[in-house]
Amino acid sequence: MRLDDGFERFGDIHSFALDLRLVEDPDGDNAAPHASVGSWGEWRLWVNGYNLCLHDLTFDDDQSRSKDAVTWYLAPLLRWVANNWAPLLHEERFPTPTRHHSARDAYLAVLARRSLDSGAFVPWQAWASRHSIRCAAEGGVIPDFFLRRLEDTIEISWGDRVQPGGDAVSFRLETGVAHPPVEAVAEALDRALEWAVLQPALQDRPWFPDFSQAVTSRSGEGSVDRWINWFIDGSAVDDKLSKIYGCIKSEMRVKSSSIFDVMRRNTYLASPSPAVAMFGSLSPNISSKAARRLLEVTASRMADSPIKATIDQFVEPRPVVDRSPWDEGYRLATYFLEDADALPKGNHLDLDALLAGLEVKVDEERLDGDGPRGVALAGEKIQPTILINTDHSANRYSPGRRFTIGHELCHLLHDRNRAKRVTHTSTPWAPQEIEQRANAFAAMLLMPAELIRRTMSEPGDRVTIDAIIGAARQMEVSRTALIRHLANMGEITDATRDRLLDEISERAP
Repeated sequence: MRLDDGFERFGDIHSFALDLRLVEDPDGDNAAPHASVGSWGEWRLWVNGYNLCLHDLTFDDDQSRSKDAVTWYLAPLLRWVANNWAPLLHEERFPTPTRHHSARDAYLAVLARRSLDSGAFVPWQAWASRHSIRCAAEGGVIPDFFLRRLEDTIEISWGDRVQPGGDAVSFRLETGVAHPPVEAVAEALDRALEWAVLQPALQDRPWFPDFSQAVTSRSGEGSVDRWINWFIDGSAVDDKLSKIYGCIKSEMRVKSSSIFDVMRRNTYLASPSPAVAMFGSLSPNISSKAARRLLEVTASRMADSPIKATIDQFVEPRPVVDRSPWDEGYRLATYFLEDADALPKGNHLDLDALLAGLEVKVDEERLDGDGPRGVALAGEKIQPTILINTDHSANRYSPGRRFTIGHELCHLLHDRNRAKRVTHTSTPWAPQEIEQRANAFAAMLLMPAELIRRTMSEPGDRVTIDAIIGAARQMEVSRTALIRHLANMGEITDATRDRLLDEISERAP
């Protein structure tokens, strides 16, 4: 769409949009880098109605003026998007598991400690080259934000970090994260690249043939396999999980083709299949046998016609956006207990009765110690199911098993994609904001405030370790989970939490 100020807009500013325009280079072609000559211009990037390119420019005389667009060569930005198309829109997993939620937070945490472990920083540096927009600067000063795939969305995370050599520029960025649909981002960037290819002013430039070829090759032969490799392994070629996935797919596809079907567009993967979504969060160390069994169980839960279950009335897909994952998990569990009339009448929540009423099946499977703690399966044609990995250390005792069930129940209720499907495996490689919310949900589901009051006469800072042990036994939860839950709820101070945890560790199980 052509705007009144001469910009071409690609996308919707209320979701995701990129504005571009070419302007005359004030220094002429002779001063331009060979790889960018002829592409002097301006660009703006919009997310949820917010222009990430707003900035103040300070001059030597301390005078400043505001600008709403980055002014620099367009070629570096366009080239970076085209060359990194597959990972930019499909790579979900980080180089290593992290406790941080967003791509930017995770990278900055690694960056801060790189001097302590330079070897661990190398894969993150390569990862950032594919996801940090500042890697498209090539001498320009641009805002600090990251893009990466997150299920059926593109996570965009940003903040105000001074760029080396860019002290005179201050971007008006408060730290934030947004999750526009992958279609919104992919189609906007796709149209921007196609626009650039058609610009006569660029077509005779020395860098243009390579750029044009990169744009053309995004969806060439084998592109779907590359996109899946990036999603599953974070690699352009088959790696550990992709190889296992490929072998199982070739053997199972005739019998279970539906779990491997993906939603693809011309230049990107719109929605992963149940099998791909599942593999995306598995540990690379899972055995082929365990992975095969996981897909076999998933296939057995799929029907030819839609499946209706009581749990459907409580399903509300919700991306983790508005608040902290832990606070939101508590809130969602509280609402669910009220809406489902599931507040326990006794001293513990009867999970078996609750799940039976929701028509959710619970199965136990041996999926390796490196396999997922639990798995959530549901969808229009998938029977709502929670799989418990009996090989996982957390599921050896009843409290851990109950926590796993509560955790997976959150995934069934709130972590379905826009196809209303969830095939989620809970491992350290799964998106942390989703896992942390599910942990909080499980804690509040099993230990609501009313139940704590019923089982503990004094849940404040004077609580004794014997009171903790007695209440945990009645609620069928772990002692450490109860102590941490009390601290998170504000019932005890952090100091009391630490004291109780120390005392627990000194006691026999």
